[in-house]
Amino acid sequence: MSKIKSSTNAANVHLGIVAAHKPDSFSSVAFSPDGRMIASGSWDSTVKVWNANTGKLLRTLEGHSGWVSSV
Repeated sequence: MSKIKSSTNAANVHLGIVAAHKPDSFSSVAFSPDGRMIASGSWDSTVKVWNANTGKLLRTLEGHSGWVSSV
């Protein structure tokens, strides 16, 4: 999923981020200090970086040797 349905409801954006990782693999989330981005870590060994307002996926970071337990 490259873009989450845009919504003014922050809960919908956050639920979309969780759903964008492989099933049952979401493990952690963190906001950037300015609140503009969200990073989500996963058991699928990726970190995804999102626009916190729109839910648009900005980048997927791959190459971790194991699951990402915290971001």
